[in-house]
Amino acid sequence: MRCIYAYLKVFSILNDYWCNTKNPDLGSILSGMNPDPLYDTPYLSADPGAYADWVSAWNQRVGRGRDGTNAQILDVAKTLLSYYTDEVGYQIGDAVSCLESGLNDSDSKYAAVG
Repeated sequence: MRCIYAYLKVFSILNDYWCNTKNPDLGSILSGMNPDPLYDTPYLSADPGAYADWVSAWNQRVGRGRDGTNAQILDVAKTLLSYYTDEVGYQIGDAVSCLESGLNDSDSKYAAVG
C-alpha cells in the first residue's frame, strides 16, 4: 500500500475507534492528523507536522516510494503513537489494538482502502 493511502487508512481506523470511545487524547491526535479536503494545505493534514512525521517514519521503516505491508503500516503507526503516549503522556486506551485488528481484518471496510 502506498504511503498516502496507509495514512488515510490509519486515520480512518483510529477515527472510528474515537467515535466509539470519545477518548479526548486520541481526539487531540486525530485533530492534527485530519486529512479533511477542506484544509487548504499541501500537507494533507490539519497539522502540517502530522503528515510530515508520518512520511518521515514511513521512509525510515518502509522506504521512500515503496509500498508497505499491513505489518509495516502498523509499525509506522505505533512509532508515531508512541511519541504521544511516551513523550506527551496521552492515554489512548486500546487504540493500537483496534488499529491492529482493522489492518489485519481482510473482511473489514478498511480492506478496500488503498
